[in-house]
Amino acid sequence: MKLKTFIAAAALLAAGTAQANLIKNGTFENGATSNWNRTGNVRVTDYLGNGVYFSGGSAANGHYMAAFNAGDSTPNGSLSQTFQTVVGQRYVWEFDFGVTGGGAQSLNATILGSNGATILASNQVTDNAPGALSHFSYVFFGDGNKATLRFSDIGANASGGVDSLVDNVGVNAVPEPASLALMGLGLLGLLAARRRKQG
Repeated sequence: MKLKTFIAAAALLAAGTAQANLIKNGTFENGATSNWNRTGNVRVTDYLGNGVYFSGGSAANGHYMAAFNAGDSTPNGSLSQTFQTVVGQRYVWEFDFGVTGGGAQSLNATILGSNGATILASNQVTDNAPGALSHFSYVFFGDGNKATLRFSDIGANASGGVDSLVDNVGVNAVPEPASLALMGLGLLGLLAARRRKQG
């Protein structure tokens, strides 16, 4: 087996372990909440203006992000998206969260299982200092063929001049050690076959 063929085969095996983000439009860079189910006071804005007084920092990816209770509105918004999962598969859920000014804001961040009720991961995230968005990361396991990610504004949040911001939402499957071991065995097999042919 030629070296180029070996390298190509190894690259294909490695690509098999790479996972794509299961969340569509997780960076909001299309300037809208498309692919998301939106209720209440949530809109997409950019840190350069468009009605959000972002006191420092920026979106970690591009310019756009989701703003909850933007424009001093009632804190009643939610964003959700359903995505495909596999039973027992481990996933990492990540997102960035921050505020637009000096004042505390909180969101409930939740992953619901395939029945739409079982909570697979949940936390209330809070920030009170404008600047760079904070990064959050959680692990959960699939319990069926789908799950739903949901961000919900908290009614007790102040609505005057301070908004919650969400950006860079992602869910990725984590390769299990057995899968990585199989890939390693495959690479070793290809290398051994190459050496036998050369010898």
